[in-house]
Formats: sequence, C-alpha cells, structure tokens
Amino acid sequence: MDYLEKNNLRENTIIVFLSDNGPANPIHLRIPEWWPDNSPYHLLGQRGPLGGYKGIMREAGIRVPYIISWPSHLEQGAVSNSPVTTLDIYPTLCAAADVKIPDSTIIDGVNLMPYLRGNYKDDPHKILFWYANRMGAARMGKWKFMVEDDKYYLFDLENDITESTDVSKKEPKIMQTLFEAWIGFRNQMPACRNPFIRPIDIPDPAVLNLPIIEGK
Repeated sequence: MDYLEKNNLRENTIIVFLSDNGPANPIHLRIPEWWPDNSPYHLLGQRGPLGGYKGIMREAGIRVPYIISWPSHLEQGAVSNSPVTTLDIYPTLCAAADVKIPDSTIIDGVNLMPYLRGNYKDDPHKILFWYANRMGAARMGKWKFMVEDDKYYLFDLENDITESTDVSKKEPKIMQTLFEAWIGFRNQMPACRNPFIRPIDIPDPAVLNLPIIEGK
C-alpha cells in the first residue's frame, strides 16, 4: 500500500482482500513445539456467533471477509450482503482490465463489477455450492442447505445465523429445491480417491481431549 501511494498508483489499482476459510480448529493439527505448556487451547481466530471452523460447512468455516477496493472506480465504504465466492475474482478482474475470457473457458464465477457499481440489485448467484467428501452446502438467498456426515439440514440464515434450528420439515419445498440442486452440482464432481476418510477427520492424539477456546 505504501508503495502504491508513494508512486501515485493507488487510485487505479484493484486490491482484493479475503480469507479462503474461517478460523482453524487445531484439534486436527499437531501442537507446535513452541506452544506454551500453560496456554489454553485456542480456536485460531474469532468466529463471533457463527458455528464451526475451517474444514466444515458451518458458517464460521465458509463465511469470510471479502473486500474489493478500486478508489477511482468504486464507491468507498459500500457494503453488500449478497453471497459471493472466490470464483468471482477471475471474471471480475478480467472485466475490470478489459480482458476477454476465451469462449472455451468454463467458469463458475461471475463478473461482480456491475454489482459493485450498483447497477444490479439482485444477488450475483442464484445458488452457491460447496462440496468436500461427506460434507456439502448450498446457499440460496437466506436459505442454506447443508450435508454433514450424511445428515441433511436446512437453515434460515436471516433469522438463525448460528444454524441452531433445522427447518427442513417446516420448509419441505425449499429443502427439496436445494437438495436437488446440490445433488446436480455434486454429480458433476470427480469421485473422491478415498471416500471414507480425509486428513481433517483424523485428530492428532496430542490434542484429542483439549477444549476449544475462542482466540482473541
């Protein structure tokens, strides 16, 4: 930032700041040798009221800060509550740089520039999807469908950001719509090389019985 400002480049430089996931739960990691013996066991980051952590589909695992700054073209301080994804970065930056994406390129992201400039009011994505082995999720507006160890849930994030109440039986049509959409998305993915276990499912013996304490 200092370099950009010093060389008068900041106004026409796009900066994208985001995280790839929420705070990590080190129960799946080996405790570093330098970790103090009298230190409490911390969740590596803050998640506020959200549930979960890195590696699972609860909101604390997949909801992250996402900031795009381009002072000469975008309103500063504007906030959007529409769900977006890192997949949107490529088409957005290509559009900003006036670079044509080849017609043969298959992309799942969308160009966010019209939304960032206030030209469009709708959500950029009708549905967003996540999939990883035995877990997955789909987000449509305020509704979130989630798969966790072969159990299926539906949450109303507008009224239940903590994902504490499964409303799948109260909203069967929404549940069916998102379930079918997610199955369609999942079936496009290649088969898992090992569908039964993945490294994050194997806790390190050294941290098995340590409680989670929020980081500061």
